[in-house]
Amino acid sequence: MFEKDLELDYFKENNYVRKVCPSCGAGFWAVDPEKKLCGDSQCCGYTFIGNPLIKEDFNLDSMRRKYLDFFVQNDHTELEPYPVVARWRDDIYLTIASIADFQPHVTSGRVKPPANPLTISQPCIRLNDLDNIGRSGRHLTEFEMMAHHVFNNPEEEIYWKEDTVRLCNELLVDDLGIPEKEITYREEPWFGGGNAGPALEAEVGGLELATLVFMNMERDPKGKYEIANERYSKMDMYIVDTGYGLERFLWMAEGTPTLYESIYPELLEKMYDAYGVYHDLDDAKFRDMVVEHVKLCGQMEISTQKGKRDLRETLSNKLNKMGHDISPGEIEKGLKPLESVFIIADHTKALTFMLADGIVPSNIKGGYLARLLLRRALRNIEDLGGEVDIDWIVQEHIGSLSNFPSVTQNKDMVMEMVERETDKYRDTLRKGKRIINRLTGMGDCTETEKVRKKKSKGAHISDKDMDTGGKDDVSITLDKMIELYDSHGIHPSVVKNVIEREGRSFTVPDGFSQMLAEKHAQGQEEVEKEEIDMDLPKTELLFYDDEYRTKAKGIIIAYTEHGLVLDRTVFYPEGGGQLGDTGCIRIDGKVFPVVDTIKSKETVFHVLDKKTAKNESIQKVLQRGKEVEMEIDWERRYSLMRHHTSTHIILGASRKVLGDHVWQQGAQKFPDRARFDISHFKRLTPEEAAQIEMEANKAVLEGKVVIKKWYTLDQAMDTFGSELFQGGPPKSENVRIVEVEEWDREACAGTHIDNTFEIGMIKIIHTERLQDGVERLEYSAGSAAVKYIQEREKIIEDTRKPLGVPAEKLQDTVDRFFKEWKEQKKEISRLKREVAECKQRSLVTDAVKIADIRFVFYEGDMDMNELQALGRELSNEEKVVAMLVSRTGGVKMLLTRSKDVDIDMNQLLRASIKEVRGSGGGRPNFAQGGGSYPEGIPKAKEVVISLLKEKMV
Repeated sequence: MFEKDLELDYFKENNYVRKVCPSCGAGFWAVDPEKKLCGDSQCCGYTFIGNPLIKEDFNLDSMRRKYLDFFVQNDHTELEPYPVVARWRDDIYLTIASIADFQPHVTSGRVKPPANPLTISQPCIRLNDLDNIGRSGRHLTEFEMMAHHVFNNPEEEIYWKEDTVRLCNELLVDDLGIPEKEITYREEPWFGGGNAGPALEAEVGGLELATLVFMNMERDPKGKYEIANERYSKMDMYIVDTGYGLERFLWMAEGTPTLYESIYPELLEKMYDAYGVYHDLDDAKFRDMVVEHVKLCGQMEISTQKGKRDLRETLSNKLNKMGHDISPGEIEKGLKPLESVFIIADHTKALTFMLADGIVPSNIKGGYLARLLLRRALRNIEDLGGEVDIDWIVQEHIGSLSNFPSVTQNKDMVMEMVERETDKYRDTLRKGKRIINRLTGMGDCTETEKVRKKKSKGAHISDKDMDTGGKDDVSITLDKMIELYDSHGIHPSVVKNVIEREGRSFTVPDGFSQMLAEKHAQGQEEVEKEEIDMDLPKTELLFYDDEYRTKAKGIIIAYTEHGLVLDRTVFYPEGGGQLGDTGCIRIDGKVFPVVDTIKSKETVFHVLDKKTAKNESIQKVLQRGKEVEMEIDWERRYSLMRHHTSTHIILGASRKVLGDHVWQQGAQKFPDRARFDISHFKRLTPEEAAQIEMEANKAVLEGKVVIKKWYTLDQAMDTFGSELFQGGPPKSENVRIVEVEEWDREACAGTHIDNTFEIGMIKIIHTERLQDGVERLEYSAGSAAVKYIQEREKIIEDTRKPLGVPAEKLQDTVDRFFKEWKEQKKEISRLKREVAECKQRSLVTDAVKIADIRFVFYEGDMDMNELQALGRELSNEEKVVAMLVSRTGGVKMLLTRSKDVDIDMNQLLRASIKEVRGSGGGRPNFAQGGGSYPEGIPKAKEVVISLLKEKMV
């Protein structure tokens, strides 16, 4: 569809010709008239392995520098990379491409780009090819996308298609020395992040080195262009969006059998030694196996079990023709350990970036993805027979990433999270066998028949869940496997290991890890409040000019079922975790209470109480055009302002005490207290909470100025970076920044005090773990904090007085009383046992003989525990049946017998307890119950005696 868009003058002027690939049907441009194939690996395979087409020596750092310097010399501004955690986006958790740095705020035209044109080398993380990592020889979860971007609009065009291709070609040919005849530009439509456009893929030696996207479309349900089943329309902006793979450039320069060996040479050698993995490239058979495997991976489907089997068989045939006698099984045995090493190296690097940028492993959002990668790496170490530990590998990555300050500055925190997550994984393995055995019904046996019998009894398994048609096969539904992983952290490979140890077989579902990653990679946008569908003007917000202003005059614009709309207001509408203001509105001598304030779109609604809102005579007073006086409940507003600013202070204190991985996960402010949820990888201790409280109050007492200032979004991001968005991604092109001087800075539209000294004090009153990776702090500020402390002091005073000790002696006194209480409790228990023994002897002596057994009856005031203790003592006698009854708290009844009596106590209880209008049950030798009719006790006793006589005849 974009063929005409890609007929460039540059191609014609430089003798490129357009061809159509007979293999895939794609159009492509090449300077070599003899070139028949498009250059994609699936069509022509890799030709650079063992024959590098970039002759200069590079490593990752020098190759990155080579690229950036080229574009800086061509008048591009170099930008520092953004975090790998895309906190400025609500649709994705991770930065998946360099253009993601600028979507949607820059690409939509709402915000100016930080530079134009610009160049960047952006670390990215993608999990959509997870099951090909390690196997294909080229796939990565973490990679750097080197890029140059241009943001053109109808008023200003910097450069477009012609210069984009020219710059790419000059980089490849003139700067890196790649022969031009080796390059093809393959036509391919591109789409992503809501945008689309024509694109050219720069292919060299079968490897796609760069993608040149000419982004000029945006997603539009009514658009005239269709790409991948979605419709698009042309947009005003037209953007050069390029991506050059740093690691692929290095692979092209090294020509190693796999990409991993070019980017992790030293690390891989250490891992081969640590895990005993054979990797001798001087061994011709081994080298040919690895090289030909990678080449075939570029041409075959390898993500499924069938694809993997086909690959091994094809490779075996190919190697046999090359003179190597090697079976598919031998190939699997030789390559599987190598693939595990590559997976571990790749996943741990991605994990290092994610943890350093503040992701805390958990079962939600980005934390889910981090845990997924970490556990996949640990499972591969286990497959290699090594100790389940990755800390030393992460240490190696940290040492190699000195160019990334977030990694080096947060290395201790990264290592602690890795250690804790590794311990959790070990716990999962320990629990896994028991859970899997319960699921499959295997228990500790391996016999198929026992499995069949057990499976029918379990609530967790059915014929649909488990197929026992084959003698040794166990299959579990995909939904059940997902539940096992999400709830217990048990991956199908763990299930496979447990089941195979029991002598049976299990097949891991195709693409399971990749499916989990894709399911959790997309952000979950917060549910927006339903907008009020009314055409009303924007309300002027006076509180941003002066947050201490309590009164103002305004004109009625409308009175609706949702509330009174004025042209201007001092009332803050609910938002950002802060409650809407309350107060009153005065008109014509009448006072109308405002019970809440809400905002929809740009209109503020002053909500009146229901009684006022329904009064028709009042509705006539609230006519459009009338002037009103408004006044907020200042004491309530001021308390909310204190608590809102306290939230910012608590965040700064938490990051200072716990580390930079702390990010806001949610907040709510009330007049008397606030709560704040933070990301943290372990339970917050009382000592840490006290330290956070102390640091927060230091900020209060230092009297820090609270600066509130509006910026355009591009100014804000350029000045402060994405760390501003603690409360979520930006929603508009203008951003209000609230800065607690030298303490905390973030985007916030709430109301705040001017100086932290106004808070007075902050008191943390409660902490709890909301879920794995999220801690909640609850606290009070200002007069609310003083009131909380006074209430606690009153509790201490009320507790101290009866004890007759001063407050400072209260702890010692309570400890002493508690110790004495425990000792007295033990003494009471001992005395009760003695009483029971005395009663036992007395009762046995007074027992009624029925045939050759002794019937013991007791009626008194005991609780059930005492009845049970007496019953246990009596059951140790010979030839005894005991009926014990208590009237304490209703009727309690217990029937027990000695071991040498073969009579069912359950039967006796069910027959007799009816007389006291009760019910109960138990075991054949011990049954108990209760009733509500004490007058029926004699009759119940007669029923038991009668039944005993019948049974003993």
